[in-house]
Amino acid sequence: MNNSSGSEPWFIDRKSWLLPLWAPGSGGGGVEILDAHHIIISLIVNIGLQFCCFLITVIGRVDKIKDGMGGMVFCVVALMTLFLAQTFQLRQLITTVLVCVWAIRLSTYLVVRAACMPSPARTDHERSDDIETIDPSDEAHPFPRRTIRFAVFWTIQAVWVFVVSLPVVLINSPVCTAFPDGDGDSNSGRHLSDRDSLGIVMWSVGFLVEFFADIQKFRFRQKLSNEDDFCTDDLWTWSRHPNYFGEMMQWWGIFTIFTHVICEEWMWLAVCSPILVTGVLLFWSMPALEQHSDVRFGKKLEYQEYKLTTSPVIPMPPELYVKFPHFIQMLLLFEFPLYDHIPEEARPKQPEDTVPKAVRRLDMPY
Repeated sequence: MNNSSGSEPWFIDRKSWLLPLWAPGSGGGGVEILDAHHIIISLIVNIGLQFCCFLITVIGRVDKIKDGMGGMVFCVVALMTLFLAQTFQLRQLITTVLVCVWAIRLSTYLVVRAACMPSPARTDHERSDDIETIDPSDEAHPFPRRTIRFAVFWTIQAVWVFVVSLPVVLINSPVCTAFPDGDGDSNSGRHLSDRDSLGIVMWSVGFLVEFFADIQKFRFRQKLSNEDDFCTDDLWTWSRHPNYFGEMMQWWGIFTIFTHVICEEWMWLAVCSPILVTGVLLFWSMPALEQHSDVRFGKKLEYQEYKLTTSPVIPMPPELYVKFPHFIQMLLLFEFPLYDHIPEEARPKQPEDTVPKAVRRLDMPY
């Protein structure tokens, strides 16, 4: 890497360290550390923060910080790359704000939920960025084993933050802002394209869905009378996991914004961000939650009807969902077989005319 000043350390290219923060669009300015895209420094800061949290949880045995730290690291990475670039284009500002709003809201919700809900209720609502790979309250584990489990959790979260934050890191990269886009405009970040608008709409829809779904589920779980019941309030009538739909929509929206500034072929690897979010939710979080609910409520005929008439992810009226053939539900609406954990003995054995129409399926033993 070229060194612009003989007195500077080898790992810093000081192009304009003291550029005024109120001077947006100062093309070519900013601080370049280790690489022009700020990927390496983002990874280092991410690992450093996760390691500090690991030390706090191990030495201080304070596990509650994991509820809020995932989102806070996203904020740090987004803001750091924005201020390092010092270009402050409209697209960068909007994307950084979107990521920070998502992170602060989610972290706040997770902290409040952990403080207000008992642990059994909490396990009923695992999140993609709240991966329960550890049980720090289990004092029966010897110290080395507990330390390893903490290390695994924070390592997974570091990988999660690094991959999912790639689009915002690259959007804030001075390389992307200086490279001419398809219109030949090197300062295209000063105005928004159709893809930017589409991405913002996608993010907004996802944010609102996740926000209201979380509130509705939280209020439902706060009522003691609902302790042995499943949530079918509002958005949960149209989807079994509307909060996950909102989470996916937000990150696909961020990636849609990012596609406008891709200037090198390898940058398409940032699609791993929404793919990872979607994959973790569909194939990790949802199977665990579906199994938990099936075991807990599977004997209730009302629950079986709810599950067969309600979309697993994409919100839609039950009347519309049941009209799709089962193979369409599986291929396009994510109704995968791994979500079915209702015990065979719990399935109704009564005559067909006494079983609700929605529960009648060829693969069910009646």
